[in-house]
Amino acid sequence: MVKKLLWVFVFILLLLVGCSSKDKMETYAIDELEKQYGVELKVTNVERSSTKFPAIFSVFGEFYTLTFETQEEHPVIFTGNIHSKDFNQFHDNYVSAKHESLLQHDSDYQNLYEKLEANGFIDMKLTSAFTKNVQVNVLFKGHYHEASYNVDELMETMTRMAEKIVLNKQYETSIEFTVNAKRYMVDEMKEIPLEYSIYSYSLPANESLGSILTKQLEQFQSNQAITGELILQLDELLFDISSTLNRANTHNYYQRWYEHRIGLLVLHEYDETRLLQALEKLRDAGMNEAYVQLIFQDGNTNQCQLKELTNSESIGKCFN
Repeated sequence: MVKKLLWVFVFILLLLVGCSSKDKMETYAIDELEKQYGVELKVTNVERSSTKFPAIFSVFGEFYTLTFETQEEHPVIFTGNIHSKDFNQFHDNYVSAKHESLLQHDSDYQNLYEKLEANGFIDMKLTSAFTKNVQVNVLFKGHYHEASYNVDELMETMTRMAEKIVLNKQYETSIEFTVNAKRYMVDEMKEIPLEYSIYSYSLPANESLGSILTKQLEQFQSNQAITGELILQLDELLFDISSTLNRANTHNYYQRWYEHRIGLLVLHEYDETRLLQALEKLRDAGMNEAYVQLIFQDGNTNQCQLKELTNSESIGKCFN
């Protein structure tokens, strides 16, 4: 009898603790979301996340899934996960849900999304990412394909989209995307998918997301310019070309950088006139930002950016 009463007491105690904990979780989550995103919302459901442990172990804490609904003309329904004993372990998918809602209901937002596509960024999704400096880091994720672009317009578009998600609160923006890089070597052309990212918290002090993106897109565009016609033109000038997109050396993983590198294999006796003509062909093709080196049977030269190789003096300075 005493044991039964003891178990009943423990059960009631756990029930009371659980109810109190749920109320605190809801209050914390709502305050946190309103502070981060500037939205009014309510909790519509609280569920204990699936677990393999018996209920008695809940005294050590467990995860709960909370469902939220924003208080606006077009309510956004989203979820968040929180640990009952450590509220700092709270993650939500508000940014993704709000992005999808705006695409359905906001014509201005739809136009902004179309501007991303016009600048070569397709299948873009928005989510939240880690940040060191402010409450919210809005991450743009998608694919970049060869297209004319305007980075100033891109940055303005991303800012306006983020401002429709994070209302009157501080935020940062970051970007992740894939790109199909061309690789031409030994008479074979391949396309290789690469992943690239620029995170707000890893920007050098003297750089912005826009300035880094500008330089990187120049390298991607240069890489895309290799064609069969250009290969034949260089062959007529007695050069065999290799064209690759390579990771530049960097000590910071979060500041990854790709360079378009061109190798010109000298097929016959070196002739500077023919080299100048070959460099002009590369420039006309749109590879002015690429890094070029000469390849001989007995070794390679240094590499320099094509835009620096304009005359006999600059060639001598770089390659000799």
